[in-house]
Amino acid sequence: MSKRIAGTTARKVLFGGALLSVVGAILTASCGNSSAASAPQSGRIRPVSVTAVVQGDTVSVPASTVQRDRNDKFTVKIASIEESFMIYQLNGQIYARASVCPPCQSRSFSLVGNTLVCDSCGSVFDAATGKGKSGPCRGYPKASVPYLPSNGNIVMKNTDLLAAFQKTLNP
Repeated sequence: MSKRIAGTTARKVLFGGALLSVVGAILTASCGNSSAASAPQSGRIRPVSVTAVVQGDTVSVPASTVQRDRNDKFTVKIASIEESFMIYQLNGQIYARASVCPPCQSRSFSLVGNTLVCDSCGSVFDAATGKGKSGPCRGYPKASVPYLPSNGNIVMKNTDLLAAFQKTLNP
């Protein structure tokens, strides 16, 4: 006996004299936040954790790493606070932003088309501007971090990273 349940087939199976229902797939939508489950999945580029190099008052990430991965994330300890950042390539341009969603506490965003999607709550942000488009955390735009390309690296100042992180926490 088969029955369709949320896109999967459930079958009743006789096992050891007991009648059991066996589900053919894991229903991830029923286990997570419905906003995250409804976020676009096609073409989703999840962030890759990279190690940023800290030298004095600058932080750098190899440009080749960003071009290869297309979406990277890194953490930096500035003024005894560990802060999260994302650096990604969109339409041939590299963007660096604070990577924090204050209400849901996420520090991870996937690149989906021209948007950033919070990997925790599913809030959607414009990837070119950082502005919130939809979702519970849309009121916390992802502040941009200015950078300079130098010797194959993307170089950012600690003060600019700190300012972007604080601006995202308190828009």
